[in-house]
Amino acid sequence: MRSLDLDAFLALRGLTVDDLIGKIEDTFGARTGDTILAVGSLAEGIGNKASDIDIFLIRDFEGRPPTDRFRAVTVGECLVDVLIHDVPEIAHILDCLNTWAARPWSVEFDAGFVLEDRIMLHRLGTARCLADRATPDSRPRRPDKGDVMRLKLHFARHRSRTLQTDLVGLRACADWRSMIYAAEELLWHAADALNAVYGLTNPYPKWRNRLLEMTGPHWSGPLAASGISQEAAEFVWRLGHRPKEATEDRAEAYALRIVGFSRAVFLWAESQLLCRSRDRETRPNPIDMPILDLDVDFAVHGDVVFLGRINKATQPVAVPFAMFQAMTDIGLLQDRSRRSPKVDSALSGLLADLLYV
Repeated sequence: MRSLDLDAFLALRGLTVDDLIGKIEDTFGARTGDTILAVGSLAEGIGNKASDIDIFLIRDFEGRPPTDRFRAVTVGECLVDVLIHDVPEIAHILDCLNTWAARPWSVEFDAGFVLEDRIMLHRLGTARCLADRATPDSRPRRPDKGDVMRLKLHFARHRSRTLQTDLVGLRACADWRSMIYAAEELLWHAADALNAVYGLTNPYPKWRNRLLEMTGPHWSGPLAASGISQEAAEFVWRLGHRPKEATEDRAEAYALRIVGFSRAVFLWAESQLLCRSRDRETRPNPIDMPILDLDVDFAVHGDVVFLGRINKATQPVAVPFAMFQAMTDIGLLQDRSRRSPKVDSALSGLLADLLYV
């Protein structure tokens, strides 16, 4: 699969970046203080022959921003989508990101960024500057890359909690088809979290698979996955295959596999993006670990992980980090026969109210 960047895309049509800049300035004028950014798939180097060219024109309108913020123009045979942004607008969303990033990490509450905000932040962070006539005081800032990565992880974590709760409700009313659909959606959020660790912050759902293909062949190692040979995109593709029949046993097995994978990814992603570095630890044998129920979530505090059901106000249960890490070994997702018929009885007693039975 051959991807194109902006220069290669234009060259196929006998055009250059200077042709593109000239057309934009002819259409909108050239002002001191303007910044022209190429954004989107071509700027990121993952475009194709059918891609559009996406442009941000950032201009200081001195308190009188235009009502018409979108214009489509053509350069040769290329369609160019130009979005016009006011300098204070860019500053505001960056200030919002900085304010959020300064707060303590919590996935219980929404971060307050809609999809359009997250697209804007991603595009500002990955943009290619084509023309910069801004003064040092008016030049648009770039978002902190780590903050955008953490925001993508946060959205995935927060949304997944809702889906995990939904899975338990759907199981209770025997809605097996909806249970499968909900589990599938949860898998996509886990894929987003995995991509975030690799700095792949594009929030558009259509790019999930392409981004997974960019994570490299050794993605599963940090997740303590034994025996997994597929690359991430292939593993997620196979894990997401829906059961042929929407029966109780197949829907539950499908949901448990995906929830298990999601926990493993979320735990690893938080350890990477929240700078929770830790020494190599000896962990218990994963085959002796009990299976947590669908709506059990975790919170890491140092060397301890607190576990609890998401929508139940009960006292959380504390377990050692290494033990919880063993419970999330995704190698067991491929070969459930490896699981011991008799799990650790003491641990099962401690987690009795949180286990899948």
